[in-house]
Amino acid sequence: MKVLSLAAALTAAMTLAACEDGGLFDRNAPNTTGPVSTGPMGGTHRQMAAANPMSPTTTDYVGNAATSDMYEIEAGRIAAQKARDQRVKNFGQMMASDHGNNSAKLKAALPPGVTPPARLDAEHDAKLTQLRNAPAGAGFDRLYMQQQVAAHEQALAMHQNYARNGDVASLREVASGAVPVVEGHLRQARSLAR
Repeated sequence: MKVLSLAAALTAAMTLAACEDGGLFDRNAPNTTGPVSTGPMGGTHRQMAAANPMSPTTTDYVGNAATSDMYEIEAGRIAAQKARDQRVKNFGQMMASDHGNNSAKLKAALPPGVTPPARLDAEHDAKLTQLRNAPAGAGFDRLYMQQQVAAHEQALAMHQNYARNGDVASLREVASGAVPVVEGHLRQARSLAR
């Protein structure tokens, strides 16, 4: 009986060691089983996705890219109406147009089963509310351009990350094509924010 118990304990210990060393489970594999699957830096994939909105996963990329485009389109429309400086008005019109084009490309490249969000998240909605409530004039122009610098810094990192690490070729192509456009927007936004 003691031999059987010792054998069972030894088998359990060896199985546990194999699991911890990655022998049975690949720690770098995508999360398909739930929150116990961990990534290369520890933590669950769900925890990492929540902590890092620029995750290279397809659903994260699609959600973030679609939200970014929706925000840019609406913010650009507001700026085209309320900005005092004609350069800021023109920038807003360009944002609505360019991000509308990117949104169409994103939708055309979606793999089956991946759906972009239908509306903005609370953070982007709050930014639009700030723009809508800001009085027209120089103060509005400053607020809009500050938002644009921050938004394009985030968008650039997101597109670059997915272009390098994304797992869907059609979306990697969209991300790669967006990078130079967003870089141009960021340069112009920084110039206008001064």
